[in-house]
Amino acid sequence: TPSTTTTTTTSSSSGGTAQTKTSQISEQVLSLAQEDDFVGILNLGGATVTSSSSVAILRKAYLKLSLLLHPDKNRSCPDATKVFQALVNAYERISQPDLVEEVVMKKGQKKAAAIARSNDGCQRTRVRCPRCKNPWSESSVE
Repeated sequence: TPSTTTTTTTSSSSGGTAQTKTSQISEQVLSLAQEDDFVGILNLGGATVTSSSSVAILRKAYLKLSLLLHPDKNRSCPDATKVFQALVNAYERISQPDLVEEVVMKKGQKKAAAIARSNDGCQRTRVRCPRCKNPWSESSVE
């Protein structure tokens, strides 16, 4: 019976340490997000990430942190959603920098980010009947 008590005590104390670590990382993510230090956010998981790291390394660092900071896992933090959004934003900014355009606002206002996605280079596929080769559904679906 004493060994069972020791095991229970050990597991509960390690759970408290994990909660403390998660809350510390959450606070650091929010402070780094204020400074727009996206590389610093991804480095909090223990991986060494740079802005020129491969997508695989960036994704691995992101996934490790997302498992820790997801709002469903991090219910004790009142800002868990903001923390997770900052993590997602950091990953998108570093892994796909060409999609993010900085929009400069008037003096005194903070820069806003706009995700730029387009259909440039896409082609419209013409669907034809395999038997008679007549085009299907060329209605005004523009």
